[in-house]
Amino acid sequence: MSTRATYRFEAGDVSRRASGMSHAPVTVYIHHDGYPAGAACYFWNMHHATSYDRTPLVCFIRANERAEVTEGHEAHGDTDYRYTLRGTFLTAQKRGRGLYDATTWGGIFAGEYHEFINQYGRGQWDEFETLRTVPVNYCEGYGSRTELLTRSQIATRITTAREELDAYRARWPDAIGNIRGHESTLSMWERALKDYELQEEFDRAKPANA
Repeated sequence: MSTRATYRFEAGDVSRRASGMSHAPVTVYIHHDGYPAGAACYFWNMHHATSYDRTPLVCFIRANERAEVTEGHEAHGDTDYRYTLRGTFLTAQKRGRGLYDATTWGGIFAGEYHEFINQYGRGQWDEFETLRTVPVNYCEGYGSRTELLTRSQIATRITTAREELDAYRARWPDAIGNIRGHESTLSMWERALKDYELQEEFDRAKPANA
């Protein structure tokens, strides 16, 4: 469906700026599926392409083959939606008509980009899973590092950690300290999965109008 939209990316991550990975605002145009459910899929693709050495902009373009860089939100007069991502905070606007047919833009969403994906993406594609912020600390009760993940992403990390533990233990059975390090990694991801499932249960228990 040719619902046109633009996607503006603004650097909002201090750590990326400090490491030289920031960039001036860049806008991307996609000719199709710019309505919220379609945009949620584009941002979902971006999330799954994210790595520590790439900005969200680069991930978005690489993950969505129809994305093309353009001059700005105003460069296309036929768009119906505008999305602006500042760091992880997303705002979405929809075209409307004001007095004397003048074009106006009304806000339809403002919040973290994963909240947008969860709201508009649920049930829209087979691979959809809720994105949740989970703790990823090697020692339980210490620190506050978190990561945004789906259930499948956590399950993959658990499988990898278990395989690495088993392989290391089989090769170096006497390296107790390193084995415990691998055990801590496995425990961390198992705790993350439990936290994810608790959040799922909490949301399911909410009243429908909450």
